[in-house]
Amino acid sequence: MLKQISFLTLLSILLIGLSSFFFNKKVVKKPQAILFMLHQNERKINQLIEKNRKSDADLVTLETQNTNNALITYLSASVTFCPIFFFYSSDFEHVIQKNWDSVNFVNNKPTAKQLESYFIGDYNEPSGIYLHDENFQELDFILNYTPINLTKKGNVAASISILKSKILDVKLFRYYENYEKRMRRQQNRKKP
Repeated sequence: MLKQISFLTLLSILLIGLSSFFFNKKVVKKPQAILFMLHQNERKINQLIEKNRKSDADLVTLETQNTNNALITYLSASVTFCPIFFFYSSDFEHVIQKNWDSVNFVNNKPTAKQLESYFIGDYNEPSGIYLHDENFQELDFILNYTPINLTKKGNVAASISILKSKILDVKLFRYYENYEKRMRRQQNRKKP
């Protein structure tokens, strides 16, 4: 009898936890822009220089530059959901603090309206693109991670598969299309 009560209690706790996970999702406001962080690998490069491994540091620098150039080229061409702006990881704290005058954007600077609602994106090798909210908190699991392929020639990043980089754009469009449909259904239910 005690085992049955313990099992039912555990099952109830599990069901409550799962229901809150599936039904109490945080609403993710549609972004006006994506601010995409490009990593510079400064710590790794400085460590190699300190160890008198300048040629290795030069290789890491070249690989980092090529990776960043590939990200800029293909994401700029493939993301049409909203404008995408690139900044370097050295400006991350300025972005988090919303100190926009101190952020050196690689391409254009976002407008004040675009900075009202945005995602922060970054690429982590070898897995893919991660999207975060304005406070760098993970987004809903549907939007959080997008795999992309970074092809390399030797040790140097050559390009990103265009097909894979379009996945992010498709995912954003579908998420917000479904979100808008859900909102319309809820509003129609409330009407007398």
